[in-house]
Amino acid sequence: MPKNILIIEDEVFVSMILRDIVHSFGYEVIDIVRHGEKVTESLEKSNRKPDLILIDLFLAGKSTGIGVAKMVNDKYDIPIIFITAYSDDITKAQMAEIKHEACFYKP
Repeated sequence: MPKNILIIEDEVFVSMILRDIVHSFGYEVIDIVRHGEKVTESLEKSNRKPDLILIDLFLAGKSTGIGVAKMVNDKYDIPIIFITAYSDDITKAQMAEIKHEACFYKP
């Protein structure tokens, strides 16, 4: 059975690239969420629990990727990989406070 991946990314083009990469490895994308406020709804309505969540650190709307990751860690037991274009010390310090498996940097 393929692994189920949830993508949380507000940029449409980037989310489509991520979807294609995930599919190329034989995994399933169960949803693409563009706003952090919609993550709980996506997780609750899906009949498939994601095996992994890819989270952009900077999202449209009120929620940040850091806030979403904290909520996921508190409420669900799902591994997280951060995706970001930022590699500054402040961003790295914020990520260090959150349980996650890895961070991929966007070019």
